[in-house]
Amino acid sequence: MILKHLIEGLAFSPLIVVVVFCLALIFRLKAGGLRTAYHIGLGGLAFILVLTSYAFVEMVSAPLISWVPKNTNEKADAVVALGSDATPFGAPTGGSSERAFVGAQLFLSGRAPFLVMTGASGRDSLGGARAMRIIARGLDVPDSCIVLAPGFNTYHEGLSAKPRLISDHAQKILLVTHAYHIPRAAAVFRKQGFTVIPHAVPFSRLNWTDGFAWSNIGRLQGVCHEYAGLLVYRMRGWIDWPHL
Repeated sequence: MILKHLIEGLAFSPLIVVVVFCLALIFRLKAGGLRTAYHIGLGGLAFILVLTSYAFVEMVSAPLISWVPKNTNEKADAVVALGSDATPFGAPTGGSSERAFVGAQLFLSGRAPFLVMTGASGRDSLGGARAMRIIARGLDVPDSCIVLAPGFNTYHEGLSAKPRLISDHAQKILLVTHAYHIPRAAAVFRKQGFTVIPHAVPFSRLNWTDGFAWSNIGRLQGVCHEYAGLLVYRMRGWIDWPHL
């Protein structure tokens, strides 16, 4: 887990700008290295522009998004909102807030009789779930209808939520998470024997006019994380290939 965060943090951080600058400077200082430094600088700039471009992120994410079905009005036996971490002082992060809000709205609209919230934060296996419960309570979801389940990753969340879902005779679940996460998350719960109705958190698409933005690097990191997660989970036998 620590290694994964380290690799992603280095690969999708401004460090790449520093590396390009240092390489160009090294060759610039070497005798006859001006031409090489020039090429490294231009190549590095082009590479950074590609990574931060809206078009590149859309192209890379297209296969993943194509696996995500449209949200429906179908009812289920339970709503399951997957966690997305919490701040060090226990407040929900932006991702957790969005998932909790959507999950609570589905419950309040009568789509299922209870709401399961999962997820860890740091070493607290229920930290993310507790943070999400803050949002649900704020929307007037009764405590008696909220179930918390621990989970340090998506697979663990599926395992920990399963006993409670089974004890309440929940076979069909409305699974709430962000669109990029839907293929892996739905595959995990299907592997646990549930009928899954994926419900993606709505996200605003960028326009071509948005061009280049460093925030696109964050989106690209999330997409690459999901592709790698699908491969690792499939190799470990935690999921079958996600056909949604």
